[in-house]
Formats: sequence, structure tokens, C-alpha cells
Amino acid sequence: MDKLFLTILNMSLTGAFVIGAICLARLPLKKAPKIISYCLWAVAGFRLVFPFSIESIFSLIPFKAQTIPTDIVMQPVPRIDSGIPFVNNAVSSILPAAKPTASVNPLQIWMATGAWVWFGGVAVLFIYGVVSFFILKRNMRKAAHIEANIYEAENIKSPFVLGVFKPKIYLPVGLSGQEKIFIILHEQTHIRRHDHIIKFVAYFILCVHWFNPLAWVAFLLMGVDMEMSCDERVLKEMGGEIKKDYSLSLLSLATERRIIGGSPLAFGEGGVKGRIKNVLNFKKPSRVIIVVSVALVAVLSAGFAANRATDGNILNSFIPMSMKNVDKEPHFAGTVTEVHDNAILVSVNEGEDARRSSDLISVSLSVKLKDSMTHFTVGDKVIVYYNGEIAKSYPAQVNTVYAIILTNPDMQITSSDENISDIAQRVEDGLLVIMSSPLSSSNPQDYINEHWEEYENLTMKYPDGVLEYLLSQFEAGNSSGLRGQIMMRMCKDMLGVQNNVTDESLSPQEWYRQLSIISEIKLPDFKPENPSGVYDGEVDGKVYGGIFNSAILQQYGGSESGFLMYAPSIYGAYEESGKLKVFVTVYYEYYRLYGSTLESTGGAVIPGAIIFRSGDYSGGWEFEEFLEVGSANLPDGAYFGDSIRKLCVMPVSGNEIKGLAEKMTSDYANDARREMLMQSLKEHLTAHGQTGVSLKKPDGSMIELN
Repeated sequence: MDKLFLTILNMSLTGAFVIGAICLARLPLKKAPKIISYCLWAVAGFRLVFPFSIESIFSLIPFKAQTIPTDIVMQPVPRIDSGIPFVNNAVSSILPAAKPTASVNPLQIWMATGAWVWFGGVAVLFIYGVVSFFILKRNMRKAAHIEANIYEAENIKSPFVLGVFKPKIYLPVGLSGQEKIFIILHEQTHIRRHDHIIKFVAYFILCVHWFNPLAWVAFLLMGVDMEMSCDERVLKEMGGEIKKDYSLSLLSLATERRIIGGSPLAFGEGGVKGRIKNVLNFKKPSRVIIVVSVALVAVLSAGFAANRATDGNILNSFIPMSMKNVDKEPHFAGTVTEVHDNAILVSVNEGEDARRSSDLISVSLSVKLKDSMTHFTVGDKVIVYYNGEIAKSYPAQVNTVYAIILTNPDMQITSSDENISDIAQRVEDGLLVIMSSPLSSSNPQDYINEHWEEYENLTMKYPDGVLEYLLSQFEAGNSSGLRGQIMMRMCKDMLGVQNNVTDESLSPQEWYRQLSIISEIKLPDFKPENPSGVYDGEVDGKVYGGIFNSAILQQYGGSESGFLMYAPSIYGAYEESGKLKVFVTVYYEYYRLYGSTLESTGGAVIPGAIIFRSGDYSGGWEFEEFLEVGSANLPDGAYFGDSIRKLCVMPVSGNEIKGLAEKMTSDYANDARREMLMQSLKEHLTAHGQTGVSLKKPDGSMIELN
């Protein structure tokens, strides 16, 4: 349901823009026949109902139809893709990023909650509309039949049309003969134009987009245009001389209730004041007004019905996409490091221009060139052709992709080999930009804040070689004034806990003289030699020894991110036909130790299952496979619960293990694993002679460990 909700959100965003534009367009259409502005609402209905449309360079919609990507909840740094950079940055900055220690992103929880709230609202409005319709229909059972489809009822004060396939006109008793003529002609006009069906469809669209305030505005204004255009049709048929009598008829039926009998699916003579004013001012429009109005509506309808072309190049709207014209587009080469359902993570090669944005880029697999590959494995060498736009985040994101080409391992396409002089030029250019403003300030941080993007590019996005060059400038004494202050801040940010100098009052050159870069102390992965508690390998009274630990170490150990610490919860071990399946949730973290400061480099909480086969080793069991929720076959996010249920089956027969999925799901957020890991971390440090160690938290504060 999350994907359906995202589709509705995208349609509602586009529809809201179209509705706002139609509201503005109604102003110059004031003197035009109301049937013209009434017809214009069909475009808003189209945008709110259909998730697809043709792309055109003549589209009047300034943003992409799919502003919210379907995989946004799976992105490590969620970003919208409206096609308008400042909007993307403003909105994306407030979206919650994924937490490395959690398998479910905060945005996934938001989206799931929003989807159910939306569905609940749809159900309430739909039930209300249907129930109120049948209640009103029941109340009209005693209405007296006059002729054809016309009825008279004593329990109503305003005429209305009720029904879909066989609509009936209901009149209050006591109307004069002239009033009856006007009203019946008015309601018959509604029926001939199928307004009663349009009202039904409009209400059901409103049910779907109930959360969108502009959908309510459209529903009300469409009703106004519907009634006024019907009034004008009656005046045209009976002549302008009846304007006064017709207005008096409306006035005599004036009621404040716009919804007849509480039902939104029946409509009568609402909005009387505006209608009387429109009737009294009605006169046959000139041909010029009609021609101009029709032309305006035609342009707006065509412009709002089409989606914005995803590529700004006009020729690409007419020339079929092929590798011949794609290879002229911006591109970069790299190595696939992660594969997901909708994207691949690419480590960008040294020397590529794209690396100026980030060394890691998440590349969408929604590829424009139909013959392009979309199935990759970790380690593949690829070239990515895209529209030149890289969304700012870490990893960065490329959402408009023309083609992804698999290359030979020895094939490498780069724009140039970046040498020392290239690094120097890049850093010096960046420093000049940062120092350019605000000239009125003497605070170095003001200059950094003013040019944060440039500063971030140098220190975080593509820092390769930057630190070495800056330190060489300190060595050469080129660190005076504002330049030195900014250089010192850049070095401190890149060194992090490797910076041994804590005195903030030092000048840049004094700081460099005292600098002694703290080297990393390499520690091995955590291996419990005397396991206790969950590590003892005993499940339901049966001892399996250390095979669980060995499997976890094989799955997560040996990482370049640092040494591994882990704390598993084991929910059960099930044997069947020579197979053993152990169900676990593993909380793991990677750490690096610099002197007495420890910092986390990442981690996660992963539910999974370890499968063993019978053998001659490890007490009769040999490791076979480690299944993780979050993998391609067991996706997390919106599919988290389904993946857990799919996981919790017997190893051979695939029969469901009753109650296990619920047990694993309810235990997912258990903080006991974190406490267990922290205790093991302290013991691991002490066991390897590391005492007086403090852990640096993400906010910069420190926690003493031992």
C-alpha cells in the first residue's frame, strides 16, 4: 500500500498545481460563458486520477510528475526529485535520513503510518457518501410522482437531482407555476449534460485526495461553475427577459445548505447569492471573448495534461534515444559496490568529474535507453550516462539515467588522471571561492558558512589528496591570515579524532607545529573465547558449540570499515532432513580506535537466518548460507513484515513456523542487544590492552568505556 500511497501523493502534488492554476485562470474568464471554466476542471480531474501522461516540452507543469521517487523510503539519504534544484534541497533537507543501526528508515515508518491514515480517510468519506445517499433516497420514498422523472416532496425545502442511472428531480411543495418551469428546465439541463454523473466522479476523486486542501477547493468551485453554466443555458433557451423572474425564483429557494440532506452526491440550488449576481449580469458574450476564452482553455488543457519532459534538450523530445546520442551526454566510470532493487551504489573512479560531488553515487535503475543493462553484481565496472544533475547527499544520487554500460575489467574511461598539480589547483580554486565573501566579516566561520557547498566538496565529498596538500602548505609556511584559518579548519574536519591538538586558541601555524597525527590502532574482530548467555550456542537444551559465532564472523567480519563488534539474539534452531536453520537478529557495529578515542563507522540491526547442512565438522554441521532481511530476496522497508514471515519457515519443507515471525518482529527494537554489545566492547578493549578509552558519539560528546 505504500507504493499506492506514493503514487497518490505524486498525483496530488501535480493536481494541486493544476488546481491553483485553474483558480487563477478563472479570473480572466469571468466574462466568458461559465461552461468554459466548468470544462477546465476536467484537466484537474485527469491529473488527480491518472498517474501517467505523455511528456512534452510544451507542458506548463514546472516540475516532474514523479516528484517523490517510488524508492524514497529505501534511500539512505531520502531526496525528492522535482527537477527544481532549490525545491529538492529545501524539502530533502527536512526528510529523516536512515540510521545505520536500524533496518527500518524513519521515513519508512512515516510512509507506512501515512498510508494507513490516508486509507482510513478514504474509507470514512466513501462510506459517508454512500450511506448518506441511500438515507436520502429512503427519505424520498413518500415523494408524490408528478410526471416523467419529476417528484414533489413535503420534507424538502430546495429542489435537487438524485440518482445516477435513472436520475430523478425532486421539488419542494408550494412552488408557483413559473418557478416550477424554471427549476425543472434547470435540473433537466443538469441531467442532459450528465452533471449528476460528473458530481459522483468528482466526489470519489475527492475521497482519494481528501488530504489535499486544493482538492476540496476544486470540488466546491467546480460545483459553482456547474450551477452557473446551467443557469446561463436556461437563460439562453428562454431569453434574457426572464432574468428578473429567474433571480426571484432562486431567491425564494435560497438555503444555506449546499449539501442536500447531508449527502454530497445530491445537488441542488446552492450558492444562490453568486448565481443571482451572475444571472442579472448575464449577456451574450462577443465572438472575440468566446474565441479568446476557448483558445486559452485549449492551451491550458494541453499544457496541464502533459508531463514535463525529463530532459531539457528539445531535440531529445523528437529524436529517439540511442547509444549514438547518449554517449555525448555527461558520464562517469566506477565500480558497483552495492545492488538494490531500484538502484546501484557506484564507487566513482579517481579523476572523474563526478567525483567532485561524491566518491559514492547511488544510481537509479530507471534507465531511459531501453537496451541498457539493469542487472548488475557487486564488482562490475560500469559507465553511467546521465543528465548531468547529481543530487547533493551522501551518497550522492543520480536520478535521471540514460544508460549504464558494463565494461571489461581492464577498460577504464576517465576524463583525466588527477595528479598533484590538479589537486593543488582544485584546492586553491576552492580557497579563493571561500575567501571571496563576506568581505565585511573577520570571522573565518562566516566565510565557510557562505560557501558551505565548496567547503563540503573539498573536505567531505572528494577529499582525496586535499589533506596532504594542505599540510604541505603549512610545512611551506603558506598559512597566514584568513587563508590559514580556513586551511586549519579544513584540516581539523578531515582529521577528526586523529587531531591531537585540543587548544583552540592557537594560530594556524602554531597548531601545525603541535600536530602529531594520531595513527589508528588496529584491533581484531570480536571473537568471544569464553561465551556466555546468547553466545553459548545452546538452544532449547541442545548444544551447537561455536558454529553460530563462526557464521556471524564470516558474514560481517574482515571489513575495511574497522573491527567488528556484534550482539545476536537467537530465537530458535530447527533441524529438518539434514538441514539446520537458526533464526537470529544481529546487532553489529564497526569501530576504529585512534589513541584513546574510539569512533563508530557504521552498523545495523539485521534479522536473518543461518542455514547449516549436516557434515563431519563443527559438531556435525557445516555452514551453508546466511539469509538477511534487507537483501534482494528479502527486502526491508515497506516489505519488512512480509520478509520476516517469508524467512520464518522450515529449512527444507518451507512450512511456516507458528509464532516465530511475530516473536522476531516484536523483538526487533530490543535495546538489550545494544547493552550487550557495549559490555562486550569494553571487555574486548581490555582484553587487547586498551584502557582509558572513550567513545565519540555522533554529536561530538564522549562516553568513557573503561
